[in-house]
Amino acid sequence: MKKLFYFTTLLLFSVVFVSCSNDDDNEPTYTEAQVVGNWRITEVKVSEGDSYTPWLFEETGAVFMEGGDYLGYGYFGSGIGTWNLSGKVITTYVDGKTYLYYEILNISNNTCELKMGEPGTDSKIWIRCKKI
Repeated sequence: MKKLFYFTTLLLFSVVFVSCSNDDDNEPTYTEAQVVGNWRITEVKVSEGDSYTPWLFEETGAVFMEGGDYLGYGYFGSGIGTWNLSGKVITTYVDGKTYLYYEILNISNNTCELKMGEPGTDSKIWIRCKKI
């Protein structure tokens, strides 16, 4: 009887673990075609719980070109390099080093919402951009 109990328990756990899906399966996927373009910052917030405020500094943005070339300009510095998209993260490289990365929170034809970070720091800012 104990063997039957252990076998049934093992079978039940096997079914439960196999049927559970990975949360990443529900993550949206993005294409390079959605990212390509000249994106200018329009709003910003410094923490997830804050409200967005208009971007009041110099014109700032990033140009993601077909083929992987990248141009960043404005408040966060200017740089020419490359970019790639992996899942929902855009990573930019200048002089062969990671420059900035952007987690795509939402993207449409001409607007996007991104969480931007810099390698080696824990600081993040949330930005809304418009494709120009």
